Amino acid sequence: MTNLEILCIDDGSTDWSPEILARHASEDPRIVVHGQANAGLGAARNAGLQLSTGHYIMFVDSDDRLPLDAVSLLLGSLRRTGSDFAVGKIRRFTTSESWRSALTTSAFDAQKDHTHISETPELVYDTVAVNKLFRRDFLDRIAFRFPEGVAFEDMDLIARAHLEAGGVDLLPRWVYEWRQRPDSITADRFGGSAFYDRIQALEKIHTRLGEAGLEQVRSAFLSKLINFDQMVYARSLDPANDEHLRAFADGFGGLYRRWPQASVTSPAPWHRRSPRPHEPATPTRFGPHAPGVAQAPS
Repeated sequence: MTNLEILCIDDGSTDWSPEILARHASEDPRIVVHGQANAGLGAARNAGLQLSTGHYIMFVDSDDRLPLDAVSLLLGSLRRTGSDFAVGKIRRFTTSESWRSALTTSAFDAQKDHTHISETPELVYDTVAVNKLFRRDFLDRIAFRFPEGVAFEDMDLIARAHLEAGGVDLLPRWVYEWRQRPDSITADRFGGSAFYDRIQALEKIHTRLGEAGLEQVRSAFLSKLINFDQMVYARSLDPANDEHLRAFADGFGGLYRRWPQASVTSPAPWHRRSPRPHEPATPTRFGPHAPGVAQAPS
């Protein structure tokens, strides 16, 4: 694509990234480089939003990859349907293997044009900014800006985008390749403040869904909380680490106390088998009809 603006935000890089960016910018007029003092991912994305001039916006993290047809697939869908943003499938990868992201649920196995989270509750799993193409006027209309200085800065923001969108396109195509690094916040589960940032994001999403009055979506979110978010951290627990055990119990215990116990489902049966080391399995059923209904985990 020639009518494309590639904004590269150098967020205080300490390696050779600025030199690499400058070389590419000198060879490709689509590339614009902006340097700033290190302020984190939210601030870098907001800087890109501020500098952008296009009618459509896509976010790409620096260590990930885009399939060659990703932008054209998403753009073609938006032009055809008039939706506010389009979403595609995510593939995780390392230097030796790749696999389907747990965030890419069965909802992505068929084309869905101009849907909404109220019609497709599994979109509660779609909590990242990177596998989407947004209309710029939609982002401006909802004052779309990332919180700064926190981890998991996109979770609540994307939930709000799904709630406020007039229509969303789901594409059964791979549009994003997300690298798994051993030193990322998704690998160091309890490092720094990241765990508490995630708990706060989940609390905000729960509040939004309650205010929206979408009970079926809240039920789907609760199932995700138990079958995905909780399990991500449960598998990282070290029984000998009292600090992590207390954080886990306090964080998820506080979330579960927000629901009547009768509405809380137990983890789905496949979580009782040996999981892949990369990610939890993705449930395909939600709410009181999900596998097993039990009281809130203690």
